[in-house]
Amino acid sequence: MIRPATPADIPRLLELGEAMHGESRLRDIAFSREKVERLLTNLAAGKGCLLVAERDGEIIGGFAGVLTPYYFSEEMMAVDLALFVSQDRRGGLAAVMLIRSFIEWAFQNGAREALLGTNFGAESKANQLYGRIGLGQVGGLFSSGVS
Repeated sequence: MIRPATPADIPRLLELGEAMHGESRLRDIAFSREKVERLLTNLAAGKGCLLVAERDGEIIGGFAGVLTPYYFSEEMMAVDLALFVSQDRRGGLAAVMLIRSFIEWAFQNGAREALLGTNFGAESKANQLYGRIGLGQVGGLFSSGVS
């Protein structure tokens, strides 16, 4: 089941966020629980999109995203901040359902498009997933810093 997150979900989402960070190429950059908690609190309060995937009453994944204007326009786009499903629950439909729920939220809230990407080190799996659910690739990310 996918549902909007509540403040009571934030401790579990922080756990998942730390796990995601630990699996990522950015794991050597300090993880600030306080900063992430502020972000999640703001998103849960309606300043963006914060979704949870539940199975058997347990939160197994989450999705965070925001609306932001195009730099050249007042029109809005929706951008993902994080998508994560706990390692022991991958391979099911949680990620697909979180993505579809985010896209639905984006268009309901006036976005012209929903942009999803990854730069945490799981690009090939994410690209395959995004393609399988009908998203088109429109660019790429390039880094000169952390690898």
